[in-house]
Amino acid sequence: MNMELIRKQLEEITPPEMRFKQHVLEQIRNRRQNRRRHMLISAAIVLLVVIIGTAQFQQIATMAETMYRSIKLSLYNETLVIDNNVYRIPIEVEGLEWVGKQPNRVGHKSYTNIHAAQDELKIKLLHNARSNESVLNFLFFEKENRAELILRHFFIGDLKNFTEIILENGDRRQSYSSDQETVYKSPLDMKVSFFTGKGAEYEMDNLDTYNYEEKYISPINGITAYLLKDTFQATSDESSLLMYAAGSITEKLAVFVHDHLLYIISGNLPSSEMKNIIDAFVVEQ
Repeated sequence: MNMELIRKQLEEITPPEMRFKQHVLEQIRNRRQNRRRHMLISAAIVLLVVIIGTAQFQQIATMAETMYRSIKLSLYNETLVIDNNVYRIPIEVEGLEWVGKQPNRVGHKSYTNIHAAQDELKIKLLHNARSNESVLNFLFFEKENRAELILRHFFIGDLKNFTEIILENGDRRQSYSSDQETVYKSPLDMKVSFFTGKGAEYEMDNLDTYNYEEKYISPINGITAYLLKDTFQATSDESSLLMYAAGSITEKLAVFVHDHLLYIISGNLPSSEMKNIIDAFVVEQ
């Protein structure tokens, strides 16, 4: 078909005249304006949701990073879980000596007293009038985001003639005496652990020889401590008894959490005396 002929036929076509009443035009105009306004409002709502959602996500992320773990104790024949909101404590420590390779390195250093450790680590340890001043060993487990302060021979009790000698190689040798009436059968150590990053439930290891004995709530300071007892006596042999007599087996543990710090007291003494030690901690209101 000739294209010129088609063009002339199209030009001769007159479209029908569309007549709209004024109120119809106004309605069309209003709908367009309402639709545009609705689109603007929708866009504003979406933006607001994004802003609020971002803020909520940041808050949740912070909480997830802050609220750290419950403490799980896998004991000889049961599992004990300490439900406590343990918060992370970020630290900056100078002068660490590292052992191993990343990411499994362990950093360590020593503090001459509690005040020096508290100042650098920005933590506050519980004060106990029964304690003995001692050197603090600090360990940082890089992969676990976990730090430990070890206070050896922190409670001497009624032991006689306690002395400690530092050998040339850096090892420490202690000596003390006791008799049949001595309540403390060995000095008591205290370990304070805390977490420097987020994580899941923390499981304490090396407790498979201990069993849950009692939950003790101090009427003096309100500390809730879990008392554990070594189970070796049920299957004791001559070598175990000799180790026990030498004080190299820890009979009792007391475990509690305070101010996001995990305390573990270990030594050989009756449960009644361990409770007295728990009562002697000073909790500031």
